[in-house]
Amino acid sequence: MTLSLLISAVLQLILFSIIPYTYWFFTSRTTSSFAMWIGWKKPQLLSRKQFILWFILTMTIFTSLGMLTAIYMLDKNTLASSQFYGTGLKGLIPALIYSWLQTSLSEEILFRGFIGKRLSSKFGFGIGNCAQALLFGVVHAVLLYSSSGLLNSAVVMILTGFVGWSIGMLDEKLSGGSIIPGWVLHGLTNLISTIFMMYQWM
Repeated sequence: MTLSLLISAVLQLILFSIIPYTYWFFTSRTTSSFAMWIGWKKPQLLSRKQFILWFILTMTIFTSLGMLTAIYMLDKNTLASSQFYGTGLKGLIPALIYSWLQTSLSEEILFRGFIGKRLSSKFGFGIGNCAQALLFGVVHAVLLYSSSGLLNSAVVMILTGFVGWSIGMLDEKLSGGSIIPGWVLHGLTNLISTIFMMYQWM
C-alpha cells in the first residue's frame, strides 16, 4: 500500500504542477525561480496573533464541518480517505503520504500557488482569491456528484470553497504570499480526517 500510494502521490504532484511549471517557464523563468513564483518560501508573518487565530479558526471549521458532512451527508466509501478505513496504526505512513503529499501539496501548488496568484496579479486579490476558491469547491463537488447527488455536492462545494478562500487569505494577507502555511493547514486537516478513518471513528 505504501509504495503504490507514494507512486500515485508523486504522479499527482507532477500532474498538478505541469501547467503551473509550463506557464512559469514561458513567462517568468528569467525573473524568478519556480519555487518563489508559486510561493514556496519562508512565511513573513505580518501579525503573529492574527495568523494563529486565522489558522486555528479555519482548521477548526474545516475539520468539524467536514466531519459532520462526511458522517451525515456522504457515503464514507466514496471519500478518498476511505482507503484507510480500519487500518489502525499500520496505515500511518500511507496516511502521511496521502495527507501531506498527494492531496495538500499538489492542490496548494495548483489552486493557491498558481491559479490564485495569477488571477490576483491580473484582477486584484479579491477577485483572484474568490475565483480560486470557487474552482477549488467546484472540483471537489464534481468528484462527489455521481455518488452524492446535487444537494450534498453543493454543500461540499460551499464548504471546500470557503476553506480555499480562507487559505488564500492566510497565505497572501497574513504570510507574505507563502503557500507553506496553507499547505500545513491543509495537510493537518486531511490527516485528522484520515486518522478518524484509520480507527473507524466515523
